[in-house]
Amino acid sequence: MYKISIITPSLNQDKFIEECILSVRNQSYANKEHIIIDGGSSDGTLSILKKYSDSIYWISELDRGQSDAINKGFRMASGDLIGWLNADDIYEPNIFGTVSDYFNRNPEIDMLYGDFKLINESGETIRLIQEYNFDYKALKFGINSIAGQAVFFKKSILKNTGFLDINLHYAMDYELWTRISKDFNIQHIPQVLGNFRLYSNCKSVAHPEKTKKEMDIILKRIHGKLGIKFYLVNLYYRYKRKIIKTLRLFARERYIR
Repeated sequence: MYKISIITPSLNQDKFIEECILSVRNQSYANKEHIIIDGGSSDGTLSILKKYSDSIYWISELDRGQSDAINKGFRMASGDLIGWLNADDIYEPNIFGTVSDYFNRNPEIDMLYGDFKLINESGETIRLIQEYNFDYKALKFGINSIAGQAVFFKKSILKNTGFLDINLHYAMDYELWTRISKDFNIQHIPQVLGNFRLYSNCKSVAHPEKTKKEMDIILKRIHGKLGIKFYLVNLYYRYKRKIIKTLRLFARERYIR
């Protein structure tokens, strides 16, 4: 049985972090650890962390941002598999066993990702996001179908890929997935694993322009100049993804009827 380490970066998330902790704590899977790296919260986060000190490992200290915090967690992790769950997101119930079984049955797989749900500030489902099978070329050309709260990977691959780029604060997950995908086997499983909380203050909503800027930096590292060929290929995969998702939604609605 694999040991699963969950890394959670945190800063002033007392509104959501208890729900995050419980989504890990209540998993019906014993061989797990939850490591929370807090950046020096000034709200009620620390009292919540102390409340659950019997089931989590945590530190609170100044850091250089979310990527730096997650890297600290990577170094502390003692598990065979790693998951990364932000403090405002949550896992689906009882998915750790599914993840462990999948790696056991498919030893050639190094990283897996599943589907996820968008939830609002109150935790209500906005919609289900069903992703498609992994496509390295689509990822390379800027189409990211891998949601961090639905990802698990073998810790051993970090020895080859290295950790997160601490100079990135918005698209650091995408940059890590592109490095992993060069040398390791990534697989999609058609099951909802996590929930992404969408609200006005979350980074992806509050600062879309900063995410785009970092994406452009990463893509230029991969391709050099982003010319007409890049944008045509990007457009192709963007529409391909949209068509696949539309067909899946249509098939699902027909099945429900």
